[in-house]
Amino acid sequence: MNPRQASISALLLSVLCCAGFFSAVRAEDVVYLSTGKPEKGSVTKDQIDGVELTTKQGPVQFTVAQVKKVEFGNDSNEWNRAMNNYNQGQWAAAADDFQGLADSKEAFDNLREVTKADTLLKLGESQFWAGHAKEAVVALERLLKEYPKARLKPKAIDRLAEAYSFLKMQQKVMPLLEQLRALGGDYSARATVYEAQMLLEQGKVDEALKKAEGVTRETTDPETVNRGRVMAANIYIKKGAPDKARSIAEEALKADTTGAFSGAAYLIIGNVLLQEGEASKNKEKLQDAILAYMEVTLKYSDDEGATAEAMCRAGDAFAALFKIGQKPEDRARALAMYSDVQSRFNRSKWAEKSKENQKPLQ
Repeated sequence: MNPRQASISALLLSVLCCAGFFSAVRAEDVVYLSTGKPEKGSVTKDQIDGVELTTKQGPVQFTVAQVKKVEFGNDSNEWNRAMNNYNQGQWAAAADDFQGLADSKEAFDNLREVTKADTLLKLGESQFWAGHAKEAVVALERLLKEYPKARLKPKAIDRLAEAYSFLKMQQKVMPLLEQLRALGGDYSARATVYEAQMLLEQGKVDEALKKAEGVTRETTDPETVNRGRVMAANIYIKKGAPDKARSIAEEALKADTTGAFSGAAYLIIGNVLLQEGEASKNKEKLQDAILAYMEVTLKYSDDEGATAEAMCRAGDAFAALFKIGQKPEDRARALAMYSDVQSRFNRSKWAEKSKENQKPLQ
Protein backbone atom coordinates (compact mmCIF):
# COMPACT_ATOMS: atom_id res chain seq x y z
CA MET A 1 0.00 0.00 0.00
CA ASN A 2 1.51 3.33 -1.09
CA PRO A 3 1.37 6.50 1.09
CA ARG A 4 -1.61 7.88 -0.86
CA GLN A 5 -3.59 4.69 -0.36
CA ALA A 6 -2.73 4.56 3.35
CA SER A 7 -3.87 8.17 3.82
CA ILE A 8 -7.09 7.50 1.93
CA SER A 9 -7.87 4.41 4.01
CA ALA A 10 -7.34 6.27 7.28
CA LEU A 11 -9.31 9.34 6.21
CA LEU A 12 -12.15 7.30 4.74
CA LEU A 13 -12.52 5.43 8.01
CA SER A 14 -12.74 8.77 9.82
CA VAL A 15 -15.36 10.14 7.42
CA LEU A 16 -17.62 7.09 7.54
CA CYS A 17 -17.22 6.46 11.26
CA CYS A 18 -17.88 10.09 12.14
CA ALA A 19 -21.01 10.38 10.02
CA GLY A 20 -23.23 10.12 13.08
CA PHE A 21 -21.09 12.28 15.32
CA PHE A 22 -22.57 15.50 16.59
CA SER A 23 -21.86 18.06 19.25
CA ALA A 24 -24.49 18.37 21.95
CA VAL A 25 -25.94 21.72 22.92
CA ARG A 26 -23.52 23.53 25.23
CA ALA A 27 -24.32 24.91 28.65
CA GLU A 28 -23.05 28.37 27.70
CA ASP A 29 -22.63 30.45 24.56
CA VAL A 30 -19.40 30.36 22.58
CA VAL A 31 -18.20 33.09 20.24
CA TYR A 32 -15.59 31.73 17.83
CA LEU A 33 -13.29 34.51 16.70
CA SER A 34 -11.76 34.77 13.24
CA THR A 35 -8.40 34.01 14.90
CA GLY A 36 -9.76 30.61 15.92
CA LYS A 37 -9.97 31.50 19.60
CA PRO A 38 -13.25 30.61 21.40
CA GLU A 39 -14.73 33.03 23.94
CA LYS A 40 -17.28 31.61 26.41
CA GLY A 41 -20.03 33.39 28.29
CA SER A 42 -23.52 34.69 27.62
CA VAL A 43 -24.30 36.54 24.38
CA THR A 44 -26.39 39.62 25.09
CA LYS A 45 -26.24 41.18 21.63
CA ASP A 46 -25.88 39.57 18.19
CA GLN A 47 -26.42 42.22 15.56
CA ILE A 48 -24.87 43.43 12.35
CA ASP A 49 -23.08 46.26 14.15
CA GLY A 50 -21.45 43.96 16.69
CA VAL A 51 -21.63 41.09 19.17
CA GLU A 52 -21.56 41.49 22.93
CA LEU A 53 -20.59 38.65 25.27
CA THR A 54 -20.80 38.74 29.06
CA THR A 55 -17.92 36.73 30.52
CA LYS A 56 -16.76 36.12 34.08
CA GLN A 57 -14.47 39.11 33.65
CA GLY A 58 -17.28 41.35 32.41
CA PRO A 59 -18.84 42.37 29.06
CA VAL A 60 -16.73 42.10 25.91
CA GLN A 61 -17.64 43.55 22.53
CA PHE A 62 -16.61 42.26 19.10
CA THR A 63 -17.08 43.61 15.61
CA VAL A 64 -18.78 41.30 13.12
CA ALA A 65 -15.47 41.04 11.25
CA GLN A 66 -13.89 39.55 14.40
CA VAL A 67 -16.55 36.84 14.73
CA LYS A 68 -16.41 33.63 12.70
CA LYS A 69 -19.52 32.07 14.26
CA VAL A 70 -21.63 31.96 17.42
CA GLU A 71 -22.89 28.79 19.08
CA PHE A 72 -25.68 29.37 21.56
CA GLY A 73 -26.00 27.34 24.75
CA ASN A 74 -29.07 25.86 26.38
CA ASP A 75 -32.44 27.50 25.84
CA SER A 76 -35.86 25.78 26.09
CA ASN A 77 -36.18 21.99 26.00
CA GLU A 78 -37.83 22.25 22.57
CA TRP A 79 -34.98 24.40 21.25
CA ASN A 80 -32.35 22.02 22.66
CA ARG A 81 -34.05 19.06 20.94
CA ALA A 82 -34.22 20.96 17.65
CA MET A 83 -30.54 21.88 17.90
CA ASN A 84 -29.51 18.30 18.63
CA ASN A 85 -31.38 17.11 15.53
CA TYR A 86 -29.83 19.93 13.50
CA ASN A 87 -26.32 19.05 14.70
CA GLN A 88 -26.91 15.41 13.76
CA GLY A 89 -28.03 16.36 10.27
CA GLN A 90 -31.54 15.06 10.91
CA TRP A 91 -33.06 17.78 8.75
CA ALA A 92 -36.68 16.62 8.67
CA ALA A 93 -36.79 16.20 12.46
CA ALA A 94 -34.98 19.51 13.02
CA ALA A 95 -37.37 21.26 10.63
CA ASP A 96 -40.38 19.90 12.51
CA ASP A 97 -38.93 20.96 15.87
CA PHE A 98 -37.91 24.46 14.76
CA GLN A 99 -41.24 24.89 12.94
CA GLY A 100 -43.08 24.06 16.14
CA LEU A 101 -41.13 26.78 17.95
CA ALA A 102 -41.68 29.34 15.19
CA ASP A 103 -45.42 28.64 14.92
CA SER A 104 -46.10 28.88 18.66
CA LYS A 105 -46.17 32.50 19.81
CA GLU A 106 -45.70 31.47 23.43
CA ALA A 107 -42.81 29.11 22.71
CA PHE A 108 -41.07 31.60 20.41
CA ASP A 109 -41.55 34.53 22.79
CA ASN A 110 -40.01 32.46 25.59
CA LEU A 111 -36.77 31.99 23.66
CA ARG A 112 -33.83 34.22 24.51
CA GLU A 113 -33.98 37.27 22.29
CA VAL A 114 -30.51 36.62 20.86
CA THR A 115 -31.43 33.11 19.67
CA LYS A 116 -34.58 34.06 17.73
CA ALA A 117 -32.91 35.07 14.47
CA ASP A 118 -30.64 32.03 14.70
CA THR A 119 -33.70 29.81 15.24
CA LEU A 120 -35.38 31.14 12.09
CA LEU A 121 -32.17 30.72 10.09
CA LYS A 122 -31.78 27.10 11.20
CA LEU A 123 -35.47 26.52 10.48
CA GLY A 124 -34.93 27.80 6.94
CA GLU A 125 -31.80 25.69 6.47
CA SER A 126 -33.42 22.55 7.87
CA GLN A 127 -36.51 22.96 5.71
CA PHE A 128 -34.41 23.51 2.59
CA TRP A 129 -32.12 20.55 3.25
CA ALA A 130 -35.17 18.40 4.05
CA GLY A 131 -36.49 19.20 0.57
CA HIS A 132 -39.04 21.86 1.55
CA ALA A 133 -37.83 24.96 -0.30
CA LYS A 134 -41.13 26.86 -0.04
CA GLU A 135 -41.21 26.45 3.74
CA ALA A 136 -37.56 27.56 3.87
CA VAL A 137 -38.47 30.76 2.03
CA VAL A 138 -41.21 31.55 4.57
CA ALA A 139 -38.80 31.19 7.51
CA LEU A 140 -36.00 33.21 5.92
CA GLU A 141 -38.31 35.99 4.76
CA ARG A 142 -39.63 36.21 8.32
CA LEU A 143 -36.09 36.50 9.68
CA LEU A 144 -35.28 39.41 7.34
CA LYS A 145 -38.56 41.14 8.16
CA GLU A 146 -38.54 40.75 11.93
CA TYR A 147 -34.77 40.96 12.58
CA PRO A 148 -33.37 43.38 9.98
CA LYS A 149 -30.37 44.22 12.19
CA ALA A 150 -29.36 40.63 12.94
CA ARG A 151 -25.73 39.64 12.38
CA LEU A 152 -27.07 36.68 10.43
CA LYS A 153 -28.81 38.89 7.86
CA PRO A 154 -26.18 38.39 5.12
CA LYS A 155 -26.27 34.61 5.64
CA ALA A 156 -30.07 34.64 5.57
CA ILE A 157 -29.95 36.57 2.29
CA ASP A 158 -27.49 34.00 0.94
CA ARG A 159 -29.74 31.07 1.94
CA LEU A 160 -32.85 32.82 0.64
CA ALA A 161 -31.21 33.57 -2.70
CA GLU A 162 -30.35 29.87 -2.97
CA ALA A 163 -33.95 28.89 -2.20
CA TYR A 164 -35.32 31.43 -4.68
CA SER A 165 -32.96 30.08 -7.35
CA PHE A 166 -34.05 26.50 -6.60
CA LEU A 167 -37.71 27.52 -6.99
CA LYS A 168 -36.90 29.39 -10.24
CA MET A 169 -37.87 32.71 -8.61
CA GLN A 170 -34.97 34.68 -10.08
CA GLN A 171 -37.01 37.89 -10.10
CA LYS A 172 -36.80 37.95 -6.30
CA VAL A 173 -33.03 37.60 -6.10
CA MET A 174 -32.07 41.10 -7.28
CA PRO A 175 -34.14 42.89 -4.58
CA LEU A 176 -32.33 40.71 -2.02
CA LEU A 177 -28.97 41.82 -3.36
CA GLU A 178 -30.08 45.44 -3.14
CA GLN A 179 -30.78 44.88 0.57
CA LEU A 180 -27.24 43.61 0.94
CA ARG A 181 -25.78 46.55 -1.00
CA ALA A 182 -27.75 48.93 1.21
CA LEU A 183 -25.67 47.75 4.17
CA GLY A 184 -22.67 49.35 2.46
CA GLY A 185 -18.99 48.54 2.73
CA ASP A 186 -17.97 44.93 2.32
CA TYR A 187 -21.59 43.79 2.09
CA SER A 188 -21.89 45.57 -1.27
CA ALA A 189 -18.99 43.49 -2.53
CA ARG A 190 -20.67 40.33 -1.23
CA ALA A 191 -23.72 41.26 -3.27
CA THR A 192 -21.47 41.28 -6.33
CA VAL A 193 -20.39 37.71 -5.52
CA TYR A 194 -24.02 36.58 -5.31
CA GLU A 195 -24.77 38.39 -8.56
CA ALA A 196 -21.92 36.46 -10.19
CA GLN A 197 -23.46 33.23 -8.88
CA MET A 198 -26.84 34.16 -10.32
CA LEU A 199 -25.32 35.00 -13.71
CA LEU A 200 -23.47 31.68 -13.71
CA GLU A 201 -26.69 29.78 -13.01
CA GLN A 202 -28.24 31.60 -15.99
CA GLY A 203 -25.40 30.39 -18.20
CA LYS A 204 -23.88 33.87 -18.56
CA VAL A 205 -20.38 32.62 -17.84
CA ASP A 206 -18.31 35.57 -19.10
CA GLU A 207 -20.49 38.13 -17.31
CA ALA A 208 -20.27 36.05 -14.12
CA LEU A 209 -16.48 35.91 -14.35
CA LYS A 210 -16.24 39.67 -14.82
CA LYS A 211 -18.30 40.21 -11.67
CA ALA A 212 -16.32 37.66 -9.62
CA GLU A 213 -12.95 39.06 -10.61
CA GLY A 214 -14.18 42.59 -9.92
CA VAL A 215 -14.76 41.86 -6.23
CA THR A 216 -11.10 42.59 -5.40
CA ARG A 217 -11.60 46.11 -6.73
CA GLU A 218 -14.58 46.69 -4.44
CA THR A 219 -13.09 45.61 -1.12
CA THR A 220 -9.94 44.59 0.71
CA ASP A 221 -11.84 42.46 3.23
CA PRO A 222 -10.04 39.06 3.13
CA GLU A 223 -13.22 37.01 3.55
CA THR A 224 -15.09 38.79 0.75
CA VAL A 225 -12.06 38.74 -1.54
CA ASN A 226 -11.84 34.98 -1.04
CA ARG A 227 -15.53 34.64 -1.85
CA GLY A 228 -14.74 36.26 -5.19
CA ARG A 229 -11.71 34.02 -5.72
CA VAL A 230 -13.68 30.84 -5.06
CA MET A 231 -16.44 31.99 -7.39
CA ALA A 232 -13.91 32.85 -10.13
CA ALA A 233 -12.27 29.44 -9.74
CA ASN A 234 -15.60 27.67 -10.18
CA ILE A 235 -16.28 29.72 -13.30
CA TYR A 236 -12.90 28.83 -14.81
CA ILE A 237 -13.81 25.16 -14.35
CA LYS A 238 -16.99 25.85 -16.32
CA LYS A 239 -14.90 27.56 -19.00
CA GLY A 240 -12.67 24.51 -19.35
CA ALA A 241 -9.61 26.13 -17.77
CA PRO A 242 -8.82 23.74 -14.86
CA ASP A 243 -5.22 24.92 -14.39
CA LYS A 244 -6.41 28.50 -13.86
CA ALA A 245 -9.15 27.30 -11.51
CA ARG A 246 -6.70 25.30 -9.43
CA SER A 247 -4.23 28.21 -9.29
CA ILE A 248 -6.92 30.56 -7.97
CA ALA A 249 -8.18 27.96 -5.47
CA GLU A 250 -4.64 27.47 -4.14
CA GLU A 251 -4.28 31.24 -3.83
CA ALA A 252 -7.53 31.34 -1.85
CA LEU A 253 -6.28 28.52 0.35
CA LYS A 254 -3.09 30.40 1.23
CA ALA A 255 -4.98 33.62 1.94
CA ASP A 256 -7.68 31.97 4.07
CA THR A 257 -6.46 32.51 7.64
CA THR A 258 -9.87 31.77 9.19
CA GLY A 259 -10.71 28.53 7.36
CA ALA A 260 -13.97 30.01 6.11
CA PHE A 261 -13.21 29.22 2.47
CA SER A 262 -10.65 26.44 2.69
CA GLY A 263 -13.36 23.82 2.29
CA ALA A 264 -14.57 25.42 -0.94
CA ALA A 265 -10.97 25.74 -2.17
CA TYR A 266 -10.19 22.08 -1.48
CA LEU A 267 -13.43 21.16 -3.23
CA ILE A 268 -12.35 23.03 -6.36
CA ILE A 269 -8.90 21.43 -6.27
CA GLY A 270 -10.53 18.02 -5.89
CA ASN A 271 -12.87 18.69 -8.82
CA VAL A 272 -9.96 19.71 -11.06
CA LEU A 273 -7.96 16.60 -10.12
CA LEU A 274 -11.02 14.38 -10.63
CA GLN A 275 -11.63 15.88 -14.06
CA GLU A 276 -8.00 15.41 -15.07
CA GLY A 277 -7.76 11.94 -13.52
CA GLU A 278 -10.86 10.67 -15.32
CA ALA A 279 -9.70 12.10 -18.65
CA SER A 280 -6.19 10.64 -18.43
CA LYS A 281 -7.06 7.52 -16.36
CA ASN A 282 -4.39 8.67 -13.91
CA LYS A 283 -4.70 6.81 -10.60
CA GLU A 284 -2.48 9.25 -8.68
CA LYS A 285 -4.61 12.24 -9.66
CA LEU A 286 -7.77 10.40 -8.70
CA GLN A 287 -6.24 9.50 -5.32
CA ASP A 288 -5.15 13.11 -4.79
CA ALA A 289 -8.70 14.21 -5.63
CA ILE A 290 -10.02 11.89 -2.92
CA LEU A 291 -7.55 13.34 -0.40
CA ALA A 292 -8.75 16.86 -1.25
CA TYR A 293 -12.39 15.79 -0.78
CA MET A 294 -11.54 14.20 2.57
CA GLU A 295 -10.11 17.54 3.72
CA VAL A 296 -13.53 19.08 3.07
CA THR A 297 -15.55 16.41 4.85
CA LEU A 298 -13.34 16.21 7.95
CA LYS A 299 -12.19 19.80 8.52
CA TYR A 300 -15.01 21.88 7.05
CA SER A 301 -18.07 19.76 7.74
CA ASP A 302 -20.13 22.76 8.90
CA ASP A 303 -20.50 23.66 5.21
CA GLU A 304 -23.27 21.18 4.39
CA GLY A 305 -23.37 21.88 0.66
CA ALA A 306 -19.61 21.47 0.22
CA THR A 307 -19.57 18.32 2.37
CA ALA A 308 -22.36 16.64 0.38
CA GLU A 309 -20.69 17.48 -2.92
CA ALA A 310 -17.24 16.36 -1.68
CA MET A 311 -18.57 12.98 -0.53
CA CYS A 312 -20.41 12.42 -3.81
CA ARG A 313 -17.34 13.42 -5.83
CA ALA A 314 -15.15 11.14 -3.71
CA GLY A 315 -17.53 8.34 -4.64
CA ASP A 316 -17.04 9.30 -8.30
CA ALA A 317 -13.25 9.15 -7.86
CA PHE A 318 -13.42 5.70 -6.26
CA ALA A 319 -15.73 4.58 -9.08
CA ALA A 320 -13.19 5.85 -11.62
CA LEU A 321 -10.42 3.94 -9.83
CA PHE A 322 -12.55 0.79 -9.94
CA LYS A 323 -13.13 1.26 -13.67
CA ILE A 324 -9.36 1.47 -14.20
CA GLY A 325 -8.13 -1.28 -11.87
CA GLN A 326 -11.26 -3.38 -11.17
CA LYS A 327 -10.32 -3.58 -7.47
CA PRO A 328 -13.32 -4.65 -5.34
CA GLU A 329 -12.29 -2.33 -2.50
CA ASP A 330 -12.61 0.73 -4.78
CA ARG A 331 -16.11 -0.35 -5.78
CA ALA A 332 -17.03 -0.88 -2.11
CA ARG A 333 -15.67 2.52 -1.13
CA ALA A 334 -17.56 4.24 -3.94
CA LEU A 335 -20.81 2.60 -2.86
CA ALA A 336 -20.13 3.50 0.79
CA MET A 337 -19.63 7.17 -0.08
CA TYR A 338 -22.75 7.26 -2.26
CA SER A 339 -24.79 5.55 0.46
CA ASP A 340 -23.57 7.96 3.11
CA VAL A 341 -24.54 10.99 1.00
CA GLN A 342 -28.04 9.59 0.53
CA SER A 343 -28.36 8.91 4.25
CA ARG A 344 -27.02 12.24 5.54
CA PHE A 345 -28.24 14.57 2.78
CA ASN A 346 -31.23 12.63 1.57
CA ARG A 347 -33.09 15.53 -0.06
CA SER A 348 -30.11 17.29 -1.64
CA LYS A 349 -29.20 17.23 -5.32
CA TRP A 350 -26.03 15.35 -4.35
CA ALA A 351 -28.12 12.54 -2.89
CA GLU A 352 -29.92 12.28 -6.22
CA LYS A 353 -26.62 12.36 -8.09
CA SER A 354 -25.18 9.68 -5.79
CA LYS A 355 -28.19 7.47 -6.39
CA GLU A 356 -27.75 7.82 -10.13
CA ASN A 357 -23.95 7.39 -10.12
CA GLN A 358 -24.04 4.19 -8.06
CA LYS A 359 -26.22 2.32 -10.56
CA PRO A 360 -23.34 1.15 -12.82
CA LEU A 361 -21.64 -0.33 -9.73
CA GLN A 362 -24.60 -2.37 -8.52
